[in-house]
Amino acid sequence: MKLKKLLFFISLLFSSVVSAQGTSGTEDCGSGAVLFRESFGGDFVSEPVVGPALPSSSSITLKNSTGGMPGYNGYLITKTAVVRIQNGSYPPHVYAGWYADFGDHTYPDDMTRGYFMQVDLESTAQTFYKVRVDGLCENTNLYFSFYGRPANYQVDAPIDLSIMDVDGNVLKKGLFTIDCNKNEWQQFGIPFTVPLGTTSIVYSVYSSAGSNGGDFCLDDIEIRLCTPPVEVNSPEDSLCIGSNYAMKAKMNDVGSLIEPITYTWYKNDTKNYNNEGWTKVGTGNEFSLKNVTKKDEGYYKVIATSVGVEGEYSMCGSFSDIFPVMAKECKVDTVIYDTICPGTTYTFEGEELTTSGAYEKTLKNIDGSDSTVILELTVLDSIHTVLKDTVCSGPSYAFGNQIITQSGVYTETFTSESGCDSIVTLEMTINKSYNIDVRDTIVEGETYLFGDQNLYGSGNYKGIFTTVAGCDSFVNLDLVVKQKPLTECSNGTILFKEDYGGNYVNDPVLGPALPSGVITLPFSDHVWDRLKNGYDIRKEAIRRLDNNPRNHIYAGWYADFGDHTYEGDLTRGYFMIVDLNFKEATFYKVRVDDLCENTQLNFSFWGHPINASESAPITLTIEDVNGNVITEEKFIIDCHNNAWQQFSLPFFVPEGQTSIVYKVYSGAGGNGGDFALDDIEIRLCTPPVDVEFPADSLCIGSDFTLKASMSDKGSLVEPINYTWYKNTEKNYNNEGWVKIATGNELPLRNITKNEEGYYKVFATSNGTSSEYNMCSSFSDIVSVRVKSCTEEIVKRDTIRETICYASSYIFDGEELEKSGTYEKTYKDEQGNDSIVTLELTVLDRIVTELFDTIYIDEEYNKNGFVITTPVLGPNNIYRQILQSESGCDSSVALKLNVICRTNYTDLYDTIYAGAVYDANGFYITDTPIGISSYSLQYSNRYGCDSIVTLNLYAQDPVEYCSPSVKTYDVAICAGESYEFKGLAYTATGTYMKMYANAEGCDSLIILNLTVVEPSVTVLSAEIYQNEKFDGYGFHLDPINELGLHRFDTIYQSVVGCDSTVILYLNVKEPVIELMIPTAFTPYTGDGLNDVFMPGYEVYIYDRYGNLMTHSSNGWDGTYRGEFATPGVYMYVLMTNAGDKYKGTIEIVKSK
Repeated sequence: MKLKKLLFFISLLFSSVVSAQGTSGTEDCGSGAVLFRESFGGDFVSEPVVGPALPSSSSITLKNSTGGMPGYNGYLITKTAVVRIQNGSYPPHVYAGWYADFGDHTYPDDMTRGYFMQVDLESTAQTFYKVRVDGLCENTNLYFSFYGRPANYQVDAPIDLSIMDVDGNVLKKGLFTIDCNKNEWQQFGIPFTVPLGTTSIVYSVYSSAGSNGGDFCLDDIEIRLCTPPVEVNSPEDSLCIGSNYAMKAKMNDVGSLIEPITYTWYKNDTKNYNNEGWTKVGTGNEFSLKNVTKKDEGYYKVIATSVGVEGEYSMCGSFSDIFPVMAKECKVDTVIYDTICPGTTYTFEGEELTTSGAYEKTLKNIDGSDSTVILELTVLDSIHTVLKDTVCSGPSYAFGNQIITQSGVYTETFTSESGCDSIVTLEMTINKSYNIDVRDTIVEGETYLFGDQNLYGSGNYKGIFTTVAGCDSFVNLDLVVKQKPLTECSNGTILFKEDYGGNYVNDPVLGPALPSGVITLPFSDHVWDRLKNGYDIRKEAIRRLDNNPRNHIYAGWYADFGDHTYEGDLTRGYFMIVDLNFKEATFYKVRVDDLCENTQLNFSFWGHPINASESAPITLTIEDVNGNVITEEKFIIDCHNNAWQQFSLPFFVPEGQTSIVYKVYSGAGGNGGDFALDDIEIRLCTPPVDVEFPADSLCIGSDFTLKASMSDKGSLVEPINYTWYKNTEKNYNNEGWVKIATGNELPLRNITKNEEGYYKVFATSNGTSSEYNMCSSFSDIVSVRVKSCTEEIVKRDTIRETICYASSYIFDGEELEKSGTYEKTYKDEQGNDSIVTLELTVLDRIVTELFDTIYIDEEYNKNGFVITTPVLGPNNIYRQILQSESGCDSSVALKLNVICRTNYTDLYDTIYAGAVYDANGFYITDTPIGISSYSLQYSNRYGCDSIVTLNLYAQDPVEYCSPSVKTYDVAICAGESYEFKGLAYTATGTYMKMYANAEGCDSLIILNLTVVEPSVTVLSAEIYQNEKFDGYGFHLDPINELGLHRFDTIYQSVVGCDSTVILYLNVKEPVIELMIPTAFTPYTGDGLNDVFMPGYEVYIYDRYGNLMTHSSNGWDGTYRGEFATPGVYMYVLMTNAGDKYKGTIEIVKSK
């Protein structure tokens, strides 16, 4: 960065700025490096009390007072504040209300050094300090400030601090008030950031008060740079020629500078705050003046930079303020150097001295000549030493006259070498020796470092250690060696699996009960949906029905999902649904034998929430055969996650343990126990063997090959040896398994009933054979079933229907009225059984209650009700039957509270005073002069009150008078006013005025004023997507975006007031009638009618109810890569809106 030039032009100018008040305040960088400072001089005690006037080059109009007191519209440069003297009367007297006897701010509490400015303005605004600053660094933060002090304690002094550009434009301004109630120096300032492109500003301080408001003092006008400053111990007075003085620089805050700091010293002949005339004179934190001469006089400044960087003179870094050095001839005959202790005195030629300093006395010699004696007195510092010591508990500690045995702070007074008191404070810490018992664990294979011992096994060990404080610590270690941490192996070899069966599409929807001993909950074989605290085995979840007092669907239940084993396929796989009833239950328990010791297992299960409002807490427990818990963990099936969720617990089989009991239970009950369970597994942490097995029963006489493979071979050596075993039961222990073959394929040829059973394959390294075991890599148990494909074929179909409450459903001649599952068996054309299952849901009765209130004279036309003649009273009940979305009756009951409306009628009439008034139902004999009001109360035809008020004006009888009454009915809009006979009215009401008409008789003017409030009408309507809307005064273009839209318009009512109409327009999808063909021709390949319902999700079933294929984009007529045989097939079609369609579709093969 180039060095920038700083020029200062200081002046005291007259200004006509309007006074303003503000608050004082400083920013953090108010103590930064001094960029400019005006302290008014007087830094040495030898300088006179009254200082010189400001430089004549300054354009100042204030008068400088050199007579020791400020005058009107004048200022004084002084070390001590004085009060102004009034000379306009005789004798001269002191002005009341002036502070005095205080010194400058630069050297607080020292009345011998430092000048400040005392100002006495005279009813005229004045700029009393103005400086131009050049050579600034752009984008740097500055702080502009000054110190002010009140001279008059009766009136505050308003001060304006302004920062301007060189053209006089104000960049920033601060308004402050020197508080006259505070007899102290007060700092005021504002922060400022130098804008880009600006290098010069004008800093102005002025007052607009005049008179008493301008009686104040000013000192230390500063501009500081927001960088850490450098402090220097500058000399307090002129230095004697021939003496020595060391100036030392330091920084309390180094900011971003890198230590050790480099200090560079500069000297100038003038106190120049720009970069002119400065000469580098030295480096280092100390600059010594030895054998001082007049050449050493001048102004000094020191600049700080990071280590290794020498500071060039700049205005953007860290530096000290400018300080002067002056030299003088000191005529000294005798110099005495002496010291005293703090708190004592020194007598020097009759003067009692208590502070350090240089004291001078002029004495007379014998010959009568002067003899100067200088005393250099030093008051020694108080010696206060703080010691810290730490010892171990045991021997005592001697400190002066004290014997210390416990930690604490102790004080003793000793005599120093100089004979003064030396106070020593001892902070003593006595550390104890410890006897510590430690219990720790390591994992098998790890080493435990205990002192200089390496430990590997469990046991008790003793050791002596040294604490941080150096004291003995006796440690007793109880070390436990644990087994290695378990690894995740959820994809390992299946040791046991419960998937509940149902693996074939021709298995029924509902599965069999679990074997005895596995679960104690009751089983529902076909009506689980009527059971509480029970379980069901099925292929597809349904909602539970409550049959007490009537059947209805439980709210908040998930449904229409299948099992986890064949996720997404609702035709295969059973799972368990549990509905607990407010008590804990174990819903799956299995014992596993023949385990291998020191092997790692992974226990897991899959859970699915049934109730959408409460999660299900599940505990998975592993016990020994005696019921002792080995390990357990709690899980939560999240009710907000409508999906299968897996939970697992790793386990290491201990030595000597070959049997365990695996238990899954819930302690929630109620809604918290409503969940589904599937695929309970125990896996061995070895790579599993995958087997390609049949998806359905195999036909007798057909062929099928079971194929084994491994995607992860672990530590096995290839090529892998596969050994096949067969069992007549699905047995997860080692009983009943017979070795039948080896190789990765097991072909089944010309299948007979003998091939039915359960298969399992083991994998071993090349060259080794496998015996049946539970410690290596093997497959899950695979089921093979055989059927005669010419046997009777059972066709199954499931119908799901809903009916309205209190209606019935005819199922093959049987009238059904309750929710439930019903089955019927039919014979098809070939004589095979066809089983149809009906899942019937009776919908809840919908009853809605409404409450509303109207007046007796109103019509009610809301919520579908139209009531033209309401009946007075609170219990009017009206009912109507509507159609719900499901097509069922929806009963709506309206409870209408009909209340009275009191009618008020005002009448106006005139009469002569004293006459009898007999009209409008009133009979009045005493009619005094003036306006009187009379009221009558009636019952209207509804039995409600009707109040008639007569405003009767009785005038004094005057011959030839013809009194008159005029009535005006006026309506205005809310927010407007109506002027009536010189007054403006804004509220609804009746107003009357009395005047004399042309005949000199009274004329009564009556104003009936009505204020019409803005009306808001809310309307609603529906259209289909991309339709126009014309209605209610709205003309809208076609709308494409679906959903609710709002439109507002404002009309003028008949009285000219605003009437707002809000239209809520619901844009719906067009109703499209879905056209489903009954046949299509995929064989032709001509692109016409080749695909059944493209763009829709379809499930295709054969005539036996077996799922053939599923597609999200229609059916192209293929099955397993080839065109299906021409004929009729059943389908289930799903729309994007969730609608379901069922029917048949025929494949036609055109010739």
